[in-house]
Amino acid sequence: MTISPTTEKLAVAHLTSLKKAKSEDSVPLQKNEPFCDLALVEDMKAKNIRLIAIRHGEATHNLKHLMCSSRSPGVYLTKKGVDQIENAAQKLKDCKIKTIYVSSVYRTLQTAQILGEKLEVPYQNLIVADDLREQHFGIFENHTYEEYEAHFTTYEDIFVKAVPQGESGFELFSRLHSFLKNVVKEHENETILLVTHAYNMCQINKCLMDSFEEDVPSQGEFKIYDFITSVVK
Repeated sequence: MTISPTTEKLAVAHLTSLKKAKSEDSVPLQKNEPFCDLALVEDMKAKNIRLIAIRHGEATHNLKHLMCSSRSPGVYLTKKGVDQIENAAQKLKDCKIKTIYVSSVYRTLQTAQILGEKLEVPYQNLIVADDLREQHFGIFENHTYEEYEAHFTTYEDIFVKAVPQGESGFELFSRLHSFLKNVVKEHENETILLVTHAYNMCQINKCLMDSFEEDVPSQGEFKIYDFITSVVK
């Protein structure tokens, strides 16, 4: 698999940004499970922000139903995955997206590159955000979806609890919640695209709509959170 110059630049830029990261960017939460932040939703309305979250296209690990938090180029988009994202870009072409935030995982970097080119988003507005990265699946890394989800008693437990040596659902929610709050601080009168992962999208939906949703989003699927009350140019 040939790594494109644009994707390579995104990865290098991300590593540089990590070195400059400040601990103050992390906002501690006072609750012990994911929740709907109504104050954040009101801030998004006040600042006229439309948020779109999209899952990366089908990648090689998806073919075997494997849990994978690896950032390696060894896990990359399939031809079907590329087609899924090109199709999504066609559907999003009239949304006037100005900024793309993307997970630091290779398959999402590939996805963001395609979307950026198709939607004509300037390269400098493609921002690698480590908080959008895949959840860490601990001892279930490279195990199947079915094995991972069977570890939990209820569907909701997937989004709250942790497997051994893994990141809990609440820990995932916490970093995504902090990320969303920082995004709202930085933007106004704008449509923003987040390129991320399936469980991340469920957590974002919980934060903004108070629901994990009944089904985990498919590859290339997106959801629009439209809090815009006036015309965005």
